[in-house]
Amino acid sequence: MSCFKMEPVLSSADLDRIEDAAIRILGEIGLQVPNPGILEALSHKAGLQVNGERVTFDRAAILEILPQVKGCAGYDTHVLAGGYASNFMDPATDEIRPGTVEDLISQVKIMEALGVGVVAPIVVMDIQGPMQEIRMERLTHEYARKSYGSSQITHIVSAEAGLEMSELVGRPHGLELWTDSPLKMNGNCLKMAWGLRHLKPKIRIAGMPTIGMSSPLSMFATFAQSVAECLGSMAVMKFAGFDDVSFRIDAFDCYTVDMKSANPLVNGPEYLRMLIISNEIARRYGIKNPPGKCLMTTSQRPDAQAAAEKAGQCMAAALTGADHFMAAGMLGMSESFSPIQLIIDLEIIKFIDAFTRPFELEKDPMIDLLKEVGPGGLFMDQDSTVSGMRDFYWKPDLFVYNALFSWVAEGAKSTTDRAKEVLAAIKVSDEPVVSPEVSAELDRIEKHYSAKLAAL
Repeated sequence: MSCFKMEPVLSSADLDRIEDAAIRILGEIGLQVPNPGILEALSHKAGLQVNGERVTFDRAAILEILPQVKGCAGYDTHVLAGGYASNFMDPATDEIRPGTVEDLISQVKIMEALGVGVVAPIVVMDIQGPMQEIRMERLTHEYARKSYGSSQITHIVSAEAGLEMSELVGRPHGLELWTDSPLKMNGNCLKMAWGLRHLKPKIRIAGMPTIGMSSPLSMFATFAQSVAECLGSMAVMKFAGFDDVSFRIDAFDCYTVDMKSANPLVNGPEYLRMLIISNEIARRYGIKNPPGKCLMTTSQRPDAQAAAEKAGQCMAAALTGADHFMAAGMLGMSESFSPIQLIIDLEIIKFIDAFTRPFELEKDPMIDLLKEVGPGGLFMDQDSTVSGMRDFYWKPDLFVYNALFSWVAEGAKSTTDRAKEVLAAIKVSDEPVVSPEVSAELDRIEKHYSAKLAAL
């Protein structure tokens, strides 16, 4: 956790105004809830009005839910790598191509060796349909201890398989429930949750308004819409009978857009401003340590733009108290995964950790030592310097501090050249991290749900 912190951008009065506007939105506009079973369950609840697929909420109904609101506990890792990119940047050739099962396994093994958290970094394009999601879930759990599965689930069968696999290996599990901004709950997410309600799944809620695209070009209006979508979705699921409902760690993130291309953005100064304020809102609703979702870039290769965007955004997020950093290794937003970029991203985080590490002034001003060395002297040969330098100075693993002559003498290597060397030196295990018995059970689960899919 950072010892340097920015002052909050929003006052408690600002947060109250956002919440009040959100409650008004839910009372006057409401949410679209495209699921007949859930609508039927809500139609009998006091304080809710169901009109077709539209559900509005009395203020009292939202205030009833607020004490039950909770954020997720967070990740058990400082850095989360990956993010289901459909392309893989091959470190041997620099070619960007569709990802494969072999690529997924190799990259998960590298992440495990590096000790970072893993969400499936690559979508396996040599498998199609929901089977793709089941295979990604299995392999991520099989080869990484800090695994978060395939994350992107679109089918009820692969969702059930994912719940069973993650529970088997003792990893966080649940169903993601997204809002299709503005103010519409995702029908497919609702279908999976309602269809699997007998399993009593954990539900994790998140919105994703994009300012100027799926929310008004107004920070106040966008934040109010974000809170309305998250609180309203929480109310829908709680009143529909789901017990374990919480927000995703990035539930209140709001996104930006390139107005020329209409590409949603998770980078740039506007997104970073939104992220800092979104994190302040998230803390109000029980997310104690919101993430720095800031290792994203629109650059398609490991270059100066990628480094500038990632480093600047991570530093600012750390200064606001973020201690989880997401999407290491990602390029082109989430289009491609690069293991070279992963190595560079980890060095960026180490740099930021070194800057934000706790410190306190020493008790001894060392005046006697200063007298001994005297004016114009040097301290490099002093015992206190030799014994303390490793704690005081950060020693980079990738970046270099060489002067030009030394850099040339060592081969004039670029940062990406050195990253390739670091990557090649990583020792990975070919064996799954789970026991043979668990591996066999994962195989059984995959085959069972594959057969279920084939029968549909």
